[in-house]
Amino acid sequence: MKFSIIVLVVLPLLFITDTTPKCVDIPTQRGEYAERLRTPAKDLTVVSLNMAKQGERGRILRDLRQTRVFEDADVWLLQEAAATVPEIAREMDLDYVYAPTDEVQGLAILSRYAIEEPERIALPQYNLKFNTRCRIALAAEIQGVPIVNIHLDTRITQKQRLDQVSSLLHGKRMLIGGDFNTANVRWVGNLLPVPGQNNARAMRDMFVSRGFDSPLDNAGPTFKLLGLPLHLDWIFPKDLKTVASGVEEIGFSDHHAVWVNVRPESP
Repeated sequence: MKFSIIVLVVLPLLFITDTTPKCVDIPTQRGEYAERLRTPAKDLTVVSLNMAKQGERGRILRDLRQTRVFEDADVWLLQEAAATVPEIAREMDLDYVYAPTDEVQGLAILSRYAIEEPERIALPQYNLKFNTRCRIALAAEIQGVPIVNIHLDTRITQKQRLDQVSSLLHGKRMLIGGDFNTANVRWVGNLLPVPGQNNARAMRDMFVSRGFDSPLDNAGPTFKLLGLPLHLDWIFPKDLKTVASGVEEIGFSDHHAVWVNVRPESP
């Protein structure tokens, strides 16, 4: 009965003909607030978090400061970050680059080290019938390591999800992290979720097949939907030795933060 009701509600939506959004190239913002370290650390700690469009500066700072990983992290990868990014960077003494994708949110990289060669990269776009978003990656080089921050679509096929990120998996030493939206469901018409498809495994296997490590395999869920644990957020390093990794709950976000501590592998 419940399934029939869902079908009756969703079926008319399958005929909606929304259009794929034109990504407006909103200027990328930059700022430098980090105190330059004389002797850079050998290790690099990178943390990734979907900010859930939270814009209340005081709440963000309070919750992040209660989580040691953000205090200690060298690099932050933020998705759904609001326009308060410059204020957060200033308060935390970090350099930043912020690439808005619309008027209320975007991707950001914050760092205690200089952010070199930041680049906004357009990702493949798909028509999701409604709430279709502009999808980009934000790339930069930090301490000689190319780092890419991404936020993939939710209601797309497994192949489309893999295609959305596969073009970024080139080069030797690098690190890619963000919100991959790897819920284990198959989407019918970009609207109706059907359980059973292992999108998390498919994403992880693609990275591993390209020479990346997957240190967060057993770290636990990063998001809960109706009480169901989902692993949506990942960090994949390549030619970097993982020293430690984990998941941390953040008060203001519906996602957990994921983090890795890595160091360059010996040649």
